[in-house]
Amino acid sequence: LPAGYLGDRTRRRAVVAAGVAVWSLATLLTGLTRSLPQLLLARAALGIGESTALPSGLSLLGDHFPRQSRGRAASVIGAALQVGTGVGAIAGGLLAARYGWRTAFYLAAAPGLLLAGLALTIRELPRGAAEPKPRPAEAPVLSGAAAFLRVIRIPSFTLAAGANAAVLLAVTGVAGFAGLYVSRRFGIGAAGLGLVLGPPLLISGLAGNSLGGWLVDRRSRCSAAAPLEVAVAGCLGGMAGMVAMFNTTSATGFAIAFTLAATAAQVATPGLLAINQNVVPPSIRSSASALQQLLANLVGRTAGLVMIGSIADHLHDLRLAFLLVAPTGFAVAAGLAAAGLVRTAHDTAAMEAEWGEAPTAVIWART
Repeated sequence: LPAGYLGDRTRRRAVVAAGVAVWSLATLLTGLTRSLPQLLLARAALGIGESTALPSGLSLLGDHFPRQSRGRAASVIGAALQVGTGVGAIAGGLLAARYGWRTAFYLAAAPGLLLAGLALTIRELPRGAAEPKPRPAEAPVLSGAAAFLRVIRIPSFTLAAGANAAVLLAVTGVAGFAGLYVSRRFGIGAAGLGLVLGPPLLISGLAGNSLGGWLVDRRSRCSAAAPLEVAVAGCLGGMAGMVAMFNTTSATGFAIAFTLAATAAQVATPGLLAINQNVVPPSIRSSASALQQLLANLVGRTAGLVMIGSIADHLHDLRLAFLLVAPTGFAVAAGLAAAGLVRTAHDTAAMEAEWGEAPTAVIWART
């Protein structure tokens, strides 16, 4: 939340650069840890860095690209996240098997420090530069608690944020235990795990995000609800793919089903990220993205792991835990996204009209 506030009140490229630098240093420190408390602190610091960069990054996206092309722009960010995960799984597994796990963290830190410097060269456009009606003059804007309260009163944003969290509940929960499941069920070692899990992440990150972004932008020509329409389709595909994943009896079948499920999930991602920029006023988009990420972390990335781990321990069956949680998460996400369809066009038009008003008509005030 502080990152969202800073992104709306300061230069966003500086916030992005600081976040990348923090998580890169935390990655380096992870490899140097010598105890569990040190490891937990290093990973917590990494989480702080990650949560700092994305809200400002998405806010910048909204000012560089108009509504009709934000799906593809968001798909590049989503693909980069997924490709990085896939490369990390493959390279990390191979490096861990040959040189030990610490080496992977040492090597992963260096590119981030370089990118932190490059982030400072990002062009900082005026907020709302890509809107149909640019703001005629500067005006007071919301900040702090008032901005967050303003955001959660936008129905399509709140439903999309919930859908995004539900997708992550399914995907992150599965990803957290997928290595353990594949190792137990198919008898595959560390290096092999990277080769089973990494390629599906790479393929889905590129194919799913590219397809999702293209579909959102193409559909946006005739429907303001395009981001959520594509998200619903992606979530339903992800639900079917998860069922197939945990009913296959071979590692090859698992990898194929994993690729299909992850691709469908990534088809949903660009729309769920892009809709923030369509229905939220430009001056508080960092705050909106921060709220979305907070919900994603607390509900999606945390609850998914806890639920699957707890159910697996209680039932003594990891496969059944996957089948109970992952398809349900996608079903909930599809339902929330579908509920937002009827509000998206209204919320988009309201935001564009409000942003184009003269400053004297704006009721926002500094807090």
